[in-house]
Amino acid sequence: MAIRDALHSATLHHRGATGEPLVLQLRGQHVQTPPELFVGALRERMVTVAARVADGMLLNWVTSQRAARLCEVAAAGTGERHFTTAAYVPVCVVDGPQEREDAYREVASQLSSYLQLSAYGDLLAEDGYADDVEAVRAARRSGRDAARAVSASLIEAVALIGSADEVKAGLDRLREAGVDEPVVAPVTVGADSAASLFGTWAALAE
Repeated sequence: MAIRDALHSATLHHRGATGEPLVLQLRGQHVQTPPELFVGALRERMVTVAARVADGMLLNWVTSQRAARLCEVAAAGTGERHFTTAAYVPVCVVDGPQEREDAYREVASQLSSYLQLSAYGDLLAEDGYADDVEAVRAARRSGRDAARAVSASLIEAVALIGSADEVKAGLDRLREAGVDEPVVAPVTVGADSAASLFGTWAALAE
């Protein structure tokens, strides 16, 4: 609530953990229409907080099944109040098995770093990917390429890679799970990243 108050008044009054009062003056032009506030949420507790104080929540690296559960929690906490659920999802429209393999490899590289963190690794372990999480962490401890330890099934659970129709179907599944705004994060493949990026955008726009 302190952030929301600051956006309305351009002044933040906050009392820190030690009890000492803090006053901060926001620089720049005062915002006449404050932006919506989103809270990053992965588990039920943060979803409950978001539903109580924010305008929406942002999910990240979640399966459609977990997204559905978290959306139910949010709905229970917001009632009739407008609330937006957004979800970050890596996507890549590919042409052929080589591009698909390259896209999987890129997502695995990104995901292997997140699996080191308890916030993400432990959550995905609870969702049925404990073997992946342990394999990635073991690879990191031994100095091996952790990305190679990420299974195709985990990649397919948190990213959308395939033909335009396959990716669009995956986005529809997220919306059916309760996600209002899928945040499409294109994954690029090949030597020409720009061509790959625009190829995905163009395919999804058709």
